[in-house]
Amino acid sequence: MNIDQLRQELTQFFKSEDFTLEQLVGGASRRKFFRIDFLKDSYFPVTSVVLMIIPQDAGRTFHDYVYLDYYFKRLKVSRPSVYEVSQERGWVFMDFVADPTVEQFLHTQPGKVLETLSRMVEVVHELQRKCRPERGCPAFQRRFDAEKYRFEFTFHLKGQLLEKYFALNYDPKAVDFMVETISQSLDLKNEIFVHRDFQSSNVFINPESTPTFKLIDFQDARSGNPLYDVVACLWDSYLKVEPAQRWALMDKSRGLLEDMGIGWEDSTFERLTRYTIIQRKLHDAGAFAYNFRRTGNTRYVGYIEPTLRMVLAEMAHFPEFDAVSRLLQKAADHPPVPVPPKSNPTA
Repeated sequence: MNIDQLRQELTQFFKSEDFTLEQLVGGASRRKFFRIDFLKDSYFPVTSVVLMIIPQDAGRTFHDYVYLDYYFKRLKVSRPSVYEVSQERGWVFMDFVADPTVEQFLHTQPGKVLETLSRMVEVVHELQRKCRPERGCPAFQRRFDAEKYRFEFTFHLKGQLLEKYFALNYDPKAVDFMVETISQSLDLKNEIFVHRDFQSSNVFINPESTPTFKLIDFQDARSGNPLYDVVACLWDSYLKVEPAQRWALMDKSRGLLEDMGIGWEDSTFERLTRYTIIQRKLHDAGAFAYNFRRTGNTRYVGYIEPTLRMVLAEMAHFPEFDAVSRLLQKAADHPPVPVPPKSNPTA
C-alpha cells in the first residue's frame, strides 16, 4: 500500500479529510510508521498521533503489542499511549512523542552518555521489579531458554552472517560447540521480565520530564536472563562507550540485582555477562545483515563490523571458542561490498 492509498483508507476511517500524513523513518522491522496531524476536529484526544502498521501476517505481533501496552498501563510503565486499534488492518494509533530517542539525544549531547546510561540501568531494574509474572501476559508465556538461543544463533550467526552475508565456509562442530555452551549457560530459570530490545533507539528521553523515559518496541518481551536488557543497553551498537565505562555500569547493575535477591559469584557473573554480550551482539549483527538482504537498504550495514568487534573483545576471554573467533575476525577484517538483493528473501 502506498501513502495515497493509505490516506484514502484513513479518510474513510476518520470520516474526514482534515489531516496531514507523513511517513516516519522506522527501525529494522517490517512495521511502518506514519505521523498524522489533524487540522481541526481531531478524531483523538490529541491533535498529533502516530499510526503503526503491523503486517497482516504478523498477527501475533499485533496481539502482543496491544496486550503489553495494557500491561504497562496498569503497572504505570511510561510508553506512548495507545488510543485505538484496528486488528483487521494491523493499525495501532498511539501518542506522537516529540522527544528524541536516547540515541538521538546522546549524539547531540555526548557528554551525558554515562549519566543517561546510568539512569537507563536503573530503569531496567525498575521494570524487573514492577513487571511481575501474569499467566495471560505474552512475556511470561515464552522464555529465553536454550532452544530460543539456539534458534537465534542458527538464524543470525549461521544463516545471515556466515552463510549469506559473508559467504564463509566454517566448521559446524566448532560453531555448534560455542552455540551449545552459551545456550545452555544462559538458560537461566529466573521469571524476570525482559524487554528484549532495551537500547537507545527504543527509548524516548526528556530530561526535564517525570518520568524521563518512554519505552517502545516491547512486543517481543519475554522472561528469563536478568542480564539481557542491561547488556543490550550498555553494549549498544548505536552508541560509543568506553569498555571500562560499560563494566562500571554493569557493576552497578549487579548491585541492583543483588538487592532483588539475584546474584552470582564473581567468575560466574563475569562469564554470564560475556556470554550474554556475545549472544546479543551476534543477534544484532545478523539482524543488520538480514535487514540489508531483505530491503537493500544499507542504513545498518555500517554497524556490522563494529558490532562483530564487540563480540571479538568478549570471545578473547574464551580460548575454547578460538575457531569461531578466527572466523569472525576474518569477517570483520574483510567485509563484503554490499550488493542489494534482486528480490526480497524470506529467510
